[in-house]
Amino acid sequence: FNITCCEVANDVPAENATCLNELIFKVAKKDDKKFRIDGLKPFTMYKISMFMFSRSKVGKPSDPQFVRTLEGAPSPPRELRVDAITNTSATIRWLEPSQPNGIVRKYIIMLNNEKYEVNTTTLTYPLENLESFTAYKVYVFAETVERSAASNDVHFTKSIG
Repeated sequence: FNITCCEVANDVPAENATCLNELIFKVAKKDDKKFRIDGLKPFTMYKISMFMFSRSKVGKPSDPQFVRTLEGAPSPPRELRVDAITNTSATIRWLEPSQPNGIVRKYIIMLNNEKYEVNTTTLTYPLENLESFTAYKVYVFAETVERSAASNDVHFTKSIG
C-alpha cells in the first residue's frame, strides 16, 4: 500500500482542502493492519489517503481521511519585557507563542518564587507590592495540555520609592 499524507488548512471544507506542503509518501506491507506516520506537527490538520499497488497493477486512491493531531506544548511566550516601574509596582508585557500547538488555556507568570496564573486574553500583567532594593526575576510559560518552555527572563531591581 502506498500511503500519502499532507498538511491542509484548518478552516477549509474537506472538498476544497489542498496540500499546503509536499506530500509525505510511505509504503506499508500487504499484511499491515496499522501504520504509524511520524514527524507530524501538533494540533495540525492532515489529509491521508492510500492505494494498493503491485508489480502489475495500481489501485485507485481511497477517499481521503482528515485527521487533526493532538495538542502539544506551545513554543514559549515571546518578547517578555518590564515597563511602567513605579515605587511599588511594575508591569510586564509579552507576546503569545509563535507556535501555539493547540489551544493556549493559560499563562503562568513566575516572579522570583511566586506563581501567578492568568487567562489567555491577558498579555499584560501588573506586578504589585514590590519591595525597595529587591532583585526580581520574572518569566512566563504558556500552557495547552502541556506547558511550554519558559519565555526569556527579565531581571530588575526595585529602587527606593
